[in-house]
Amino acid sequence: MEAWIAAQKIIEQQVEFDALTFSNLDLEQLMKYSAEDLTLAIRAAIAESRFNAAESLVNAGLSLHPENIEILNQAVRTASLLSDDLLLIKRYEEIIGFDYRCLTLSGYERFINTLIINKKYKRAQSVLDIAIALYGEHPEFNKRYWERKVSRYLSRSQTNISKNDQ
Repeated sequence: MEAWIAAQKIIEQQVEFDALTFSNLDLEQLMKYSAEDLTLAIRAAIAESRFNAAESLVNAGLSLHPENIEILNQAVRTASLLSDDLLLIKRYEEIIGFDYRCLTLSGYERFINTLIINKKYKRAQSVLDIAIALYGEHPEFNKRYWERKVSRYLSRSQTNISKNDQ
Protein backbone atom coordinates (compact mmCIF):
# COMPACT_ATOMS: atom_id res chain seq x y z
CA MET A 1 0.00 0.00 0.00
CA GLU A 2 2.88 2.34 0.79
CA ALA A 3 4.31 1.89 -2.71
CA TRP A 4 0.93 2.78 -4.24
CA ILE A 5 0.77 6.01 -2.19
CA ALA A 6 4.29 6.89 -3.36
CA ALA A 7 3.19 6.19 -6.95
CA GLN A 8 0.20 8.49 -6.59
CA LYS A 9 2.49 11.25 -5.21
CA ILE A 10 4.77 10.85 -8.22
CA ILE A 11 1.78 11.06 -10.59
CA GLU A 12 0.48 14.17 -8.84
CA GLN A 13 3.89 15.79 -9.24
CA GLN A 14 3.84 14.95 -12.97
CA VAL A 15 0.71 16.97 -13.82
CA GLU A 16 2.68 19.94 -15.12
CA PHE A 17 5.16 17.69 -16.91
CA ASP A 18 2.59 15.75 -18.92
CA ALA A 19 3.60 17.05 -22.36
CA LEU A 20 7.15 18.08 -21.49
CA THR A 21 10.37 16.24 -22.15
CA PHE A 22 12.43 14.28 -19.68
CA SER A 23 14.88 17.15 -19.24
CA ASN A 24 12.18 19.08 -17.34
CA LEU A 25 11.74 16.40 -14.68
CA ASP A 26 13.31 16.96 -11.30
CA LEU A 27 15.53 13.90 -10.97
CA GLU A 28 16.58 14.80 -7.44
CA GLN A 29 12.96 14.54 -6.39
CA LEU A 30 12.49 11.22 -8.19
CA MET A 31 15.72 9.71 -6.76
CA LYS A 32 14.05 9.10 -3.42
CA TYR A 33 11.65 6.61 -5.02
CA SER A 34 12.51 2.97 -5.62
CA ALA A 35 12.28 1.20 -8.97
CA GLU A 36 9.07 -0.42 -7.68
CA ASP A 37 7.59 3.00 -6.88
CA LEU A 38 8.46 4.31 -10.33
CA THR A 39 7.02 1.20 -11.98
CA LEU A 40 3.77 1.71 -10.10
CA ALA A 41 3.75 5.38 -11.09
CA ILE A 42 4.25 4.43 -14.77
CA ARG A 43 1.39 1.94 -14.53
CA ALA A 44 -0.83 4.54 -12.86
CA ALA A 45 -0.05 7.08 -15.59
CA ILE A 46 -0.88 4.49 -18.26
CA ALA A 47 -4.13 3.59 -16.46
CA GLU A 48 -5.05 7.27 -16.57
CA SER A 49 -4.15 7.40 -20.32
CA ARG A 50 -1.37 9.87 -19.57
CA PHE A 51 1.12 8.30 -21.95
CA ASN A 52 3.46 11.29 -22.20
CA ALA A 53 3.71 11.41 -18.41
CA ALA A 54 4.33 7.66 -18.41
CA GLU A 55 7.12 8.10 -20.96
CA SER A 56 8.70 10.85 -18.84
CA LEU A 57 8.58 8.52 -15.84
CA VAL A 58 10.05 5.70 -17.95
CA ASN A 59 12.96 7.95 -18.92
CA ALA A 60 13.50 8.90 -15.29
CA GLY A 61 13.23 5.27 -14.22
CA LEU A 62 15.71 4.12 -16.84
CA SER A 63 18.21 6.80 -15.90
CA LEU A 64 17.95 5.88 -12.21
CA HIS A 65 17.50 2.10 -12.61
CA PRO A 66 18.76 1.21 -16.12
CA GLU A 67 18.74 -2.55 -15.56
CA ASN A 68 15.38 -2.92 -13.87
CA ILE A 69 13.38 -5.35 -15.99
CA GLU A 70 10.00 -4.05 -14.77
CA ILE A 71 10.85 -0.52 -15.87
CA LEU A 72 12.17 -1.90 -19.19
CA ASN A 73 8.87 -3.77 -19.70
CA GLN A 74 6.89 -0.62 -18.94
CA ALA A 75 9.13 1.25 -21.39
CA VAL A 76 8.06 -1.15 -24.17
CA ARG A 77 4.43 -0.88 -23.14
CA THR A 78 4.53 2.93 -23.08
CA ALA A 79 6.25 3.18 -26.48
CA SER A 80 3.61 0.87 -27.90
CA LEU A 81 0.79 2.98 -26.46
CA LEU A 82 2.41 6.12 -27.89
CA SER A 83 2.45 4.37 -31.31
CA ASP A 84 6.07 5.37 -31.74
CA ASP A 85 7.71 2.52 -33.68
CA LEU A 86 11.24 3.91 -33.53
CA LEU A 87 10.99 4.35 -29.76
CA LEU A 88 9.45 0.88 -29.51
CA ILE A 89 12.39 -0.62 -31.42
CA LYS A 90 14.79 1.22 -29.11
CA ARG A 91 12.97 -0.12 -26.04
CA TYR A 92 13.00 -3.70 -27.35
CA GLU A 93 16.73 -3.34 -28.06
CA GLU A 94 17.26 -2.16 -24.47
CA ILE A 95 15.55 -5.28 -23.12
CA ILE A 96 17.52 -7.60 -25.41
CA GLY A 97 20.72 -5.74 -24.53
CA PHE A 98 20.01 -6.23 -20.83
CA ASP A 99 19.08 -9.91 -21.10
CA TYR A 100 17.67 -11.42 -24.27
CA ARG A 101 15.91 -14.08 -22.17
CA CYS A 102 13.66 -11.46 -20.57
CA LEU A 103 11.56 -11.02 -23.70
CA THR A 104 8.59 -13.35 -24.00
CA LEU A 105 7.67 -15.24 -27.16
CA SER A 106 4.91 -12.76 -27.98
CA GLY A 107 7.37 -9.94 -27.27
CA TYR A 108 9.77 -11.36 -29.84
CA GLU A 109 6.95 -11.75 -32.35
CA ARG A 110 5.84 -8.13 -31.85
CA PHE A 111 9.44 -6.94 -32.07
CA ILE A 112 10.07 -8.82 -35.32
CA ASN A 113 6.83 -7.48 -36.77
CA THR A 114 7.73 -3.91 -35.77
CA LEU A 115 11.13 -4.30 -37.42
CA ILE A 116 9.51 -5.58 -40.63
CA ILE A 117 7.01 -2.71 -40.69
CA ASN A 118 9.95 -0.31 -40.37
CA LYS A 119 11.92 -2.09 -43.12
CA LYS A 120 14.69 -3.28 -40.80
CA TYR A 121 14.78 -6.74 -42.36
CA LYS A 122 18.34 -7.76 -41.48
CA ARG A 123 17.73 -6.92 -37.83
CA ALA A 124 14.42 -8.80 -37.99
CA GLN A 125 16.37 -11.86 -39.17
CA SER A 126 18.88 -11.61 -36.32
CA VAL A 127 16.07 -11.16 -33.75
CA LEU A 128 14.26 -14.13 -35.28
CA ASP A 129 17.43 -16.20 -34.83
CA ILE A 130 17.41 -15.33 -31.11
CA ALA A 131 13.71 -16.19 -30.86
CA ILE A 132 14.29 -19.54 -32.56
CA ALA A 133 17.14 -20.33 -30.19
CA LEU A 134 14.91 -19.57 -27.20
CA TYR A 135 11.48 -20.67 -28.37
CA GLY A 136 12.08 -22.90 -31.42
CA GLU A 137 10.39 -25.87 -29.77
CA HIS A 138 7.63 -23.89 -28.05
CA PRO A 139 4.21 -25.20 -29.17
CA GLU A 140 2.83 -21.68 -29.72
CA PHE A 141 5.77 -20.52 -31.84
CA ASN A 142 5.09 -20.90 -35.54
CA LYS A 143 8.74 -21.01 -36.55
CA ARG A 144 8.08 -21.74 -40.24
CA TYR A 145 5.66 -18.79 -40.54
CA TRP A 146 8.20 -16.33 -39.12
CA GLU A 147 11.08 -17.76 -41.13
CA ARG A 148 9.08 -17.42 -44.35
CA LYS A 149 7.84 -13.95 -43.49
CA VAL A 150 11.26 -12.54 -42.64
CA SER A 151 12.89 -14.33 -45.57
CA ARG A 152 10.29 -12.97 -47.99
CA TYR A 153 10.83 -9.36 -46.91
CA LEU A 154 14.59 -9.76 -46.76
CA SER A 155 14.76 -11.18 -50.30
CA ARG A 156 12.43 -8.45 -51.61
CA SER A 157 14.64 -5.77 -50.11
CA GLN A 158 17.75 -7.33 -51.64
CA THR A 159 15.98 -7.57 -55.03
CA ASN A 160 15.08 -3.87 -54.80
CA ILE A 161 18.70 -3.00 -53.94
CA SER A 162 19.89 -4.99 -56.98
CA LYS A 163 17.43 -3.18 -59.24
CA ASN A 164 18.56 0.19 -57.92
CA ASP A 165 22.20 -0.68 -58.63
CA GLN A 166 21.52 -1.27 -62.33
